[in-house]
Amino acid sequence: MARLVLVIGPPAICADSLRAWLALQRSGLCFEIAAWSAFAPTAEAARGRALPLRPPVLLVDEVTVWGPLAIGEFAAEAANELLPADPVERAICRSLAHEFANELTDLETFVPFDLGHLFDPPGKLLRGVERDLARFLELVGVCRRRWSANGPFLFGRFSLADAASAPICCALATNRIALEAEGRAYVETITGLPELARWAALAEGPSGGAVPEGVELAEQTGPRDAPPASRSEGPGARTSEAGGHPSSGGVLKPIGAGTRRRR
Repeated sequence: MARLVLVIGPPAICADSLRAWLALQRSGLCFEIAAWSAFAPTAEAARGRALPLRPPVLLVDEVTVWGPLAIGEFAAEAANELLPADPVERAICRSLAHEFANELTDLETFVPFDLGHLFDPPGKLLRGVERDLARFLELVGVCRRRWSANGPFLFGRFSLADAASAPICCALATNRIALEAEGRAYVETITGLPELARWAALAEGPSGGAVPEGVELAEQTGPRDAPPASRSEGPGARTSEAGGHPSSGGVLKPIGAGTRRRR
């Protein structure tokens, strides 16, 4: 089996690194992680190897694969668990993953993926952000209404589309965007994944979110598609001022513990 090393940007702010990391985690493949700052191949080492411009990068022995969707496809082909079995559903899944990762630019810009801060709820969203958010929620709603009987994710079981949506879901949570019940339930499903708590721990590392080279990741334990426990009840839950949805628990609990509050 090839040695896999995922080179990532700062976990607190690099959305694409989260997408690639989450896909690999859910695939069950064994891999290590290294910081982007440590990825500086010499001219000799780079000979015959395509060099990317930005993270994430997956080193497969002497071969370089870059970009969250390409890395996700590698994970799906290797483990055969990240794409739906039906050919049409697979195509839709890939379309969703592409749109979530590349097309919702206003939402990505003005509702930032930033695990280092817990933002106050915005007073009013910009028109482009409203458009992108409505599009995201529309796609989530279509998938959940069609495939909800098969599990809590977009296609029932976790897929590349869910991995691509993870930074959006985190951003909606940390920015405390008020959502209707259907969208809120999906955001809570994603932010409640145990892998997100691990990623948040990386983001809170002593080096400001930088990851040392060669840190091996532990394998995931427990059922892959078990829905997270509800975070709207119990002693750990807290309600935000906007929309009445929980703003702690799951991924938000470890993030909020060491973050600054922005206004």
